[in-house]
Amino acid sequence: MTESSMRPLNRSTSLFSLSLNNTGVWRNFKNGVLCLPKLQQLHSSHNLYSVRGQHLPTLSCSATSLTILDLSYNLFEGPIPASFSNLTHLTFLDLSYNYLNGSIPSSLLTLPHLTFLDLRINQFSDQIPNVFPQSNKFQELDLSNNNIGGELPSTLSNLQHLIHLDLSLNKLSGQIPLSILNLQYLISLDLSDNRLEGPLPKKITSLSKLTRLHINDNLLNETILVWCLSLPSLLELDLSNNQFTGHISDIVSQTFEFLYLCKNNLQGNIPQSISTLVNLRELCLSSNNFSGFHNVNYNFLRLEILYLSSLGLTEFPKFVGKVPMLTELDLSNNKLNGTIPMCLHEMDSLTYLNLSQNLFTTPVKQFSRNYKLFYLDLSFNLLTGDISSSICNVSSLKVL
Repeated sequence: MTESSMRPLNRSTSLFSLSLNNTGVWRNFKNGVLCLPKLQQLHSSHNLYSVRGQHLPTLSCSATSLTILDLSYNLFEGPIPASFSNLTHLTFLDLSYNYLNGSIPSSLLTLPHLTFLDLRINQFSDQIPNVFPQSNKFQELDLSNNNIGGELPSTLSNLQHLIHLDLSLNKLSGQIPLSILNLQYLISLDLSDNRLEGPLPKKITSLSKLTRLHINDNLLNETILVWCLSLPSLLELDLSNNQFTGHISDIVSQTFEFLYLCKNNLQGNIPQSISTLVNLRELCLSSNNFSGFHNVNYNFLRLEILYLSSLGLTEFPKFVGKVPMLTELDLSNNKLNGTIPMCLHEMDSLTYLNLSQNLFTTPVKQFSRNYKLFYLDLSFNLLTGDISSSICNVSSLKVL
């Protein structure tokens, strides 16, 4: 499309919806396109090559009819123009996957009808403005993967309609305020990869709808509180790579599918209640100070990923042979000894097996059923004798 062919659209008085995704024609528009009197929806994403290096358009009018504006995946640069505060009818704004920088304007967070705001994967800095009004209508807010610092603003507690909140991969500091964990409609909360510190808030009165809680890769400490393991709808819990200590209490919630507690300073036996998590698909307990497993039957019929490295284990977990869907198993850097168990030969879904840095002396005698195995690491053991020639039949093996 040429500049001359776009001129009529720039002057249209009746255009309601305009989609320019993957067209490369954005540069042929003047700033006035955002001010077309009837335009309510503008979608112009994935125009990388025509937009790269440009700034966001400045509004040339004091008011617009726009309710939906999607300018994602364009590599726009520079700050968000102050004139975006004139988008007073906006309900949906997606500026993700650009190179936008500077501060997030306070006026953007106080737009009266905004329910969806996605600013992830940009270069915003400074703090999140502490301006969320009680009258806000936010349902989804994603500011992840920026350079935002400072503490979590207290007015986040005003986001009473919020369903999805993602502030991960920033430089946020301070403690997690109790108010953010009492948003009653919240389904997904991600505060991972920040610099949050201190203990978890102790008294939680809501979060009954929460299905996903990721607060991994922070500086959180003290014990993992009972409420974390008791939320009735929780499917994913990631507390890994923090500084949690103490014992894990009984796991009350039966809904878990993903449970990541690795890289902390947790102690005591791995709780027996883990054996009741029949829906579990991924379990990571690596790099803790656990003293071992309870001697009970574990039947993880849906488990696909199991990471138990760096735990000081001296015997093979008894449930390893009862995980028919297991694809990844890491038992590296333990004190396992003797013969590598035959039950591994029976795990025909296995693609990744790491038994390195143990005390095994006798290798696996058969690999005939491990036909999907892609990665096998037996290094830094005390193995003697020959590895079974059946390993040659594992045609998918790429790393040995």
